[in-house]
Amino acid sequence: MVKYSLHQRNYLFHEKWFEIKADGLTIRNKQLLNSSEYYLKFEDIGIKTIKSKSGHKGWLIGVFFLAGISALLYVEEINHEKVGHNAYLFYLVAAILCFLAYLFTYKRLIYLAHNNNSSAITFLIDNPSKAELSDFIGVLKEKRKAYLLDKYGQISTLLSYEQQHQNILWLHNVDALSHEEYLSKKQELNTLFKSLPGIGDFHLS
Repeated sequence: MVKYSLHQRNYLFHEKWFEIKADGLTIRNKQLLNSSEYYLKFEDIGIKTIKSKSGHKGWLIGVFFLAGISALLYVEEINHEKVGHNAYLFYLVAAILCFLAYLFTYKRLIYLAHNNNSSAITFLIDNPSKAELSDFIGVLKEKRKAYLLDKYGQISTLLSYEQQHQNILWLHNVDALSHEEYLSKKQELNTLFKSLPGIGDFHLS
C-alpha cells in the first residue's frame, strides 16, 4: 500500500510530519517549546540527497579533556601521590555528563535539496525505519515527477516553441527528466513544429 504521509520522532522531543498533496508537500515540525507548519510546491522541491551525521563537538572535546584529567588523577592516587581521595571520580562523572550532552545534540539527517543545495527538506535518517523513509521519499519523487511533467512537459502547438523548449530544459535541470528523456522530448517538440505550415524558415534548437 502506497503511503503519502510520514511521521518521525527522536529523543529530543522533536516530531516531524510530512504529507504529500496533489501539488506539493506539507511539513509540520513540533519541538518542546515551538512548532511550525509550511507547504512546499513540487516546483520548489529538489531530489538531490545529502546525508549528515553531527553533534556539538565542544562536548566531545570536553569528554577527552576531562577523561584525561581523571586518568592522570587515578594514576597518581594508586601511586600514593598527594591527591584528594577519589578526586578522579569528579572528573570522570563530568566526562560522562559531557558525553551524554554530546549524544543529546547528535543528529543523523538526510536532506532533499536542489542541485545548488538550496531549499533543503530535512528528514531523520532511518526514522521510523529505513524502509519506511526510503519508500516515502520514493513516492515523493514519483509524484513530483508526474506532476511536473504533466504541468510543464506536455508538447503541443498551444504554446510557442521557445516556451516549450525552455520548459523541457528546466525539467531536465531539476531532474524531472533524465538526459535521455530530455532528448526524446526535444525531438518530439522539433518534429511537431517542423510539421507546421511555414516552419521552414523557423530556427529550431
